[in-house]
Amino acid sequence: MKENTIVMGLEIGSWADWIGIVVTIITIVLTVRYYSKDNRRKLLIGFDIVPITHKEDNSVTYVKSSEKYIIWAVNVSKVNDSVSYSSIRYKPSFYKRIKESFFSAPKSGYMSQSLEEFIKIGEPTKFEILGEREKTSGYEVRAQSIDNFALERFRKNGKKVVLWITFTDILGKEYKRELIYTKEELKKMNEG
Repeated sequence: MKENTIVMGLEIGSWADWIGIVVTIITIVLTVRYYSKDNRRKLLIGFDIVPITHKEDNSVTYVKSSEKYIIWAVNVSKVNDSVSYSSIRYKPSFYKRIKESFFSAPKSGYMSQSLEEFIKIGEPTKFEILGEREKTSGYEVRAQSIDNFALERFRKNGKKVVLWITFTDILGKEYKRELIYTKEELKKMNEG
């Protein structure tokens, strides 16, 4: 009879089986992670702050102390996605976010968006199909409108204000970018 070599209480063949099982599990986990990362949807939201201008007789006139945000989103995933501008709203408390997510509570705290305050450049708001690294059309919002919206909240609670600029994809997933107003900034705006 042949003697089996025993290392740390197991035969060499048993160690090979265990090593094979561990390597197989690691391979499966890494493969699933690799393919799920490739199909993950990701959207980055950005904005530019520019002066408001008016054209008069082939010249550009700048409006003093008037600025606007041009809000846009970029698809940074490898999957095509359809997205649409959703809103500017107050960041809800943790408790309120749980109620909205799990108990279908209605969302609130949205900025009113009359035609003067929010205009999409070119065409009305709708879903836009974005390929990899493609950018949405720009959305214009007067900076004064956003500032007034933040000031309204500040006057109620006297704390810093965090707003969410949100876009929604075709599946209903919401992408957010925070716009933070510090207490000091809001005090200056309130005095001025």
